[in-house]
Amino acid sequence: MPCKIDTLGKITRLLTGLMAEPPCVAALATVDAAGGSRVRMVVVRALALPQLEITISSDSRSDKIPQLIRSPFAEVCIWAEDQRIAVRLLAQWTIISGSQRAPQVARDLQAFWEAHSPRSRSIFAGAQPGGGYRPPRRRTPVRGSIESYPMNFAMLCGRILEIDAVELHRDGQLRWHYFRRVGNAWDKRRINP
Repeated sequence: MPCKIDTLGKITRLLTGLMAEPPCVAALATVDAAGGSRVRMVVVRALALPQLEITISSDSRSDKIPQLIRSPFAEVCIWAEDQRIAVRLLAQWTIISGSQRAPQVARDLQAFWEAHSPRSRSIFAGAQPGGGYRPPRRRTPVRGSIESYPMNFAMLCGRILEIDAVELHRDGQLRWHYFRRVGNAWDKRRINP
């Protein structure tokens, strides 16, 4: 059986294919204040491997925000079930929130906000993530409305530092680790699963 993850090009095509059929759901792992691991499912909103960037949205009131501020190095794991491949992306995360009002940042956030569906936008009108549920109090914005993103809207931008991919088979597993040396130059090695 030919390996599906032994080149960066193959991994790029795999991830590009997953992004072409949204939503691309991934597990984001962070570390809490006590040193414990926290994992939650997130929707990958943008993934640009040539630029080495991954983007997700978040409510700035969620627990992951202070966790990423404290420890900005965190992994995202994307599972391609039909091909039985897991791709882990170690990234250094930057948080761009609605409270930042520099003109270019505001334009980027507004464009990112408008790319969200009305249902996705409605999530930001509710109570604090992890708190007691109560329905949103304000009208859900619609695509193309002039309504701006709320102050609790955040864009999490990750600069990809390492890629670790494992291909699972009944007769064994294949695992490749890609790591950056300088700039955009990647080195790779096959490692034990």
